[in-house]
Amino acid sequence: MSGLCGWLRLAERLGEDASALDRMAAGLRSPGDVPIRRWHGQRSALCVAGPDSETSFHGEPQAAAALVGYPAWRDSELARIAADQTHAAALFTAYRRDGSDCLRHLGGAFSLAVIDETSDKGTLAIDRMGIGRCCHAAIDGGVAFGTTADSVRAFPGIGDAIAPQGIFNYLFFYMIPAPGTVFAAQDKLMAAQFLEVAADRPDPRPRHYWRLSYAPDRGASPRDLAAALRDHLRAAHARALEGEDRARLGTFLSGGLDSSTVTGLVREAVGDGLRAFTIGFDVEGYDETAYAAIAARHFDARHIVYKVTPQDVLDLIPKLNAAYDEPFGNASAVPSYYCARLARDNGIDVLYAGDGGDEIFAGNERYIQPRSLVAYDKAPGAVQWAARAAAFCLPPGLAFGNRVRRFVGRARKPLPDRLFHDYGGNAWKSEAVFDPAFLAHVDTDLPIRVARQSFDRTASVSDVHRLMHMDHQITLADNDLPKVNRMCELAGVRVRYPMLDDDLVAFSGTVPEDILLRDGWLRGFFKDSLRDFLPEQVITKKKQGFGLPTPHWLRAHGPLRDYCLQCVDAFGRRGVFRDRFVDALKSSLTGDPAPDLIGTCWDVMILEQWLQSRNLNL
Repeated sequence: MSGLCGWLRLAERLGEDASALDRMAAGLRSPGDVPIRRWHGQRSALCVAGPDSETSFHGEPQAAAALVGYPAWRDSELARIAADQTHAAALFTAYRRDGSDCLRHLGGAFSLAVIDETSDKGTLAIDRMGIGRCCHAAIDGGVAFGTTADSVRAFPGIGDAIAPQGIFNYLFFYMIPAPGTVFAAQDKLMAAQFLEVAADRPDPRPRHYWRLSYAPDRGASPRDLAAALRDHLRAAHARALEGEDRARLGTFLSGGLDSSTVTGLVREAVGDGLRAFTIGFDVEGYDETAYAAIAARHFDARHIVYKVTPQDVLDLIPKLNAAYDEPFGNASAVPSYYCARLARDNGIDVLYAGDGGDEIFAGNERYIQPRSLVAYDKAPGAVQWAARAAAFCLPPGLAFGNRVRRFVGRARKPLPDRLFHDYGGNAWKSEAVFDPAFLAHVDTDLPIRVARQSFDRTASVSDVHRLMHMDHQITLADNDLPKVNRMCELAGVRVRYPMLDDDLVAFSGTVPEDILLRDGWLRGFFKDSLRDFLPEQVITKKKQGFGLPTPHWLRAHGPLRDYCLQCVDAFGRRGVFRDRFVDALKSSLTGDPAPDLIGTCWDVMILEQWLQSRNLNL
């Protein structure tokens, strides 16, 4: 619903094209009735679109600043300026005083741009957790930028050429992790990054201004840490609720640990009348409405449920393609949208989501290495050598031999590489899948290097911390947050993330990893700390997530299966896959039960329809 765009130090390229900023603003996809504010300097320009509740703008003859989101100031003087004037005025004051170092004073969720033509420089940035977004394209020492890739490609000369690497990264991850995009000329900022453009920076490159400090408090008792967690959770929710109309807010409630926690804490803060929204499916193994109902009853929240159908999926796909400025294959975007629309239909303006809890309090399965891998890592070299020899000698057709070879292949890799060993099953043995002409333009190791960079950038030596840090970017900023952000935007509601409160996230870094994962129990510390607050059934339930029953529906629902087959067939003619792999995808839809390819069928369907909706070629 809100966004910003513009350019820094590029005006001489535009000549008499005064409409360039308007064309970029159209790429923000904001509704026509939202306020749009524009600023033109000599070599720079800035536009921000959206309501005052989500945007802030400050303009002077030779300077401008804009923020989108929910910023928060740590500096008392800047907080006073923000309260008396605007957040953008506070930003510009801080920038004049401290340059890009002003970002250390700023928290919350935001995308920002600040321009100062008196010093011939400017800065772009997004928040620490990557709730905000900023795409950018470098041109002759300057930059075109926007909160959507569509706004940036509308700048004269940028164009919409598709990057083969972006397509490969999408097919590897089902989204395109930062810093890459699907477009050859564009990149995007990672969480907690800024980009400074200045006369003395002819080749501007993003830099990080923050990373989570993992500094475990080994002297604190689990009881003291639990009390501190409860205090931080309540404070985080109070900050997220500040200034909101409490009669027009609701919560996502999947029945999991985080959504139940958020629902309970919001209910505690706002009192009677809280509405909690749940999506279910009439497919065994996917529906969690029973757990959501338990949480709703426990917290005395009004529970509103909608069951998504395969026809709902078909109806939504064109809207998905319009909502995402890059192909995005996370199928749980579907229930996210219908949950947000359900809330909007019930008069809700803002939804509170539980995203982030797994990444800051150790809730993902990969944080606990299987005992077999731990034993292999600790085994003497001779034992490891014997395992490798056995894997080599066992007959290829023997099922046990294949399992041993897969295990040894995974075990020999370091973290995080072993997480991606045989990633996606047979689909990612590139020589059997991709057309050689396509592979000639692709670095097949890049997706893993992207994950490795986030893993290695952590100050901590703990594998748990390093994996959590990697997930802050790839799982959260690149995947979960764009999913929820865009689907709420499409449905017409705002979304807040109390679990990603800056102080709560900082506190999470003080909890020792052996307490986070008490006795090898995912979220053990969090669950123990909230045992007297959450229903026991929610604490002990098996982690499930918010997934769509894609494998079932793509095979069982005729219209959806036929639609997917058409998309797979069309994409098969684009020169990316080998013909026999396209045939394998079709077979997985119509007969051969290959679960690891069903997910790929969904990803290809979304990608093909995204390309068609924009009339783009590879």
